[in-house]
Amino acid sequence: MKRHRLSVVTLIVCAAIAAAVFSRAATANERCSLAQIVATYKQGLGYASGGDYARALVSFSPLADAGLGPAQREIALMYAQGKGVTKSPVDAAFWAELGFRSGDATARKLTTAYRADLDVAGRGALDQRLGVWRAGGLVCNGARTNVDPKAADAPLEFTIEFQRRVNDDDTATARRILPEIVQLALNQEPSARVYLSAIETFEFHTGGQYHRFIGWHPKKPGMLRIATNVANDDSLQYAAKAILLEAKRKVYDSLPDSPFADPLMRVMHGMKVYGSVYPDINNGTYFRLMRQAFDMVEKLPPELRRYVDVVNEIHYGPLSKHYKAEGTIDAQGAYYNKSLSENGHRIIFARRDMLYSSPLYLMQTLVHEGTHALQDQKAFQTLVDVEKLKAQLGKLPAGSAEARSVEQKIGQLMDYPKRWYQGIETAAGRVQDMAFECEATENEIASIKVVGGLPETMESSGYLKLCPEAQRQIVRWQEDLAKGKGTTKK
Repeated sequence: MKRHRLSVVTLIVCAAIAAAVFSRAATANERCSLAQIVATYKQGLGYASGGDYARALVSFSPLADAGLGPAQREIALMYAQGKGVTKSPVDAAFWAELGFRSGDATARKLTTAYRADLDVAGRGALDQRLGVWRAGGLVCNGARTNVDPKAADAPLEFTIEFQRRVNDDDTATARRILPEIVQLALNQEPSARVYLSAIETFEFHTGGQYHRFIGWHPKKPGMLRIATNVANDDSLQYAAKAILLEAKRKVYDSLPDSPFADPLMRVMHGMKVYGSVYPDINNGTYFRLMRQAFDMVEKLPPELRRYVDVVNEIHYGPLSKHYKAEGTIDAQGAYYNKSLSENGHRIIFARRDMLYSSPLYLMQTLVHEGTHALQDQKAFQTLVDVEKLKAQLGKLPAGSAEARSVEQKIGQLMDYPKRWYQGIETAAGRVQDMAFECEATENEIASIKVVGGLPETMESSGYLKLCPEAQRQIVRWQEDLAKGKGTTKK
């Protein structure tokens, strides 16, 4: 892993914006970490629950002044109820509206009610006050959290890491574009800075033709992954928007009872379903069809539903007019991503435009790609088991019958992960082992049959002709239908 910390020295030759974004401010106060923000917010909740609203206000105020939606919502409630402050419908409406704009789902409900309580003059004054509001810069000095006007324009500093497969050209490009992306993220809204504090490290990965994944590393807190191919977009605004969204998701998830009004994520079947940040993508159709697909998933028996249950995230990434320099893209389906997935964080990327899709297609795709997720899980667990056997082998006398038995078992176990991760050896080199695709295709056929689809649904599958057992499934199904024994609903 290549690791770099951007500093003033390394960026002198870069654009002026780079130094403005990444250098460290020369002050005793430091940018507050996410842990400090969470601790201050929880402290405020603790005071409020104990009835000490004066101290709660002291805790919430710097967070609210910096733009933290949940803190703004708490202050709105205090003004609405006259707890710790003089009751003020105007102030309640003001802070509720700010909280709503910053993404707090509860504040979204409050602002409608509080604004309705104001007369015409009050609403006009409210809008004028909202129009001139600016977020302050949140700083921390030990356990103290404050707002410093100078910190609102102070530089931010991040560590950058690169996955091994990122080549030197992409590394140079990433270092060049990241300062601009972060500045664009800061410009997204007044409260952006407090949320971007959640990011400590950017890790660049190679991305792919079918995704520009930006998301948190599941095992490294504070590390946000970003695809190098965001540089191929016609604007870096989309990466900036995705970064701010991920930062908000992280912060809101870290704060108690603080639901985020996420514009591009829904939870379905216990799974996070993400829309696209690109403006030409129809996320509404995608979410609607996905919900209908999960209705079908609920009808599957446990032995088929488990292939969907293993998936944790689905990201929508059809071809966008804002993609540049991508080459030919197969926009017909979806795929399970091995490189970004691991236990508890298994990801499917849907690349088919949902304007030309159906719930049935999505359901069968979830089963097919979910099969790959379980295959990946099995391969990973097998490697874990092999390591245990190797440790056991090291304690046995070399050449003993027991050692040979363990060595044989290791060889047998390693067949599966080798075929999964490396493919199979042929005269032309290593190629994908079709056994994995055939298993997924067989599960796909079984799921279509359960929900009342027709055998003809599989006609477009490129794998059907390569998988004899899948072909036999289709033939048996067609024969059963001809005899009136099929399960397809009329």
